[in-house]
Amino acid sequence: MKVRCTANQKDPVFQDESAPGLSWTCSVTPGNIYLVLAMSATTELLFHGRGVSLEILDDTDEWAMVPLWLFDVVDPRPSTLWRAQQIGEDKAGLTLSPPSFQSKFWADDLTEGVPEVELDFRNVVKLLQAEFRDGD
Repeated sequence: MKVRCTANQKDPVFQDESAPGLSWTCSVTPGNIYLVLAMSATTELLFHGRGVSLEILDDTDEWAMVPLWLFDVVDPRPSTLWRAQQIGEDKAGLTLSPPSFQSKFWADDLTEGVPEVELDFRNVVKLLQAEFRDGD
């Protein structure tokens, strides 16, 4: 799946009614196309509000979780690497992601630089990029 950024935190759409007063930043550029590494839908309040979140490599080549409402889908094919898993304390959410992304504390380990998690992440990104290369 690929998405095109339509706005970033500097645009009026940044203020999400479901999370008034929350602020965050992400390095995405309107007009740029991003490969979706994983996606999640939840009713729980995240740092950018409720709804669908995408996991991408941002403009700094770092893992980022961003809200779908900043993007338009330009390649709707789901990855063959994705597996579905219920998420949230109420199990009312759903994530579609590579299995290794679903391990407990995966995001924490990635952002903290755990070497084996970083290596696995880069390998999975290469597989996803190869899968969607023909969609460029």
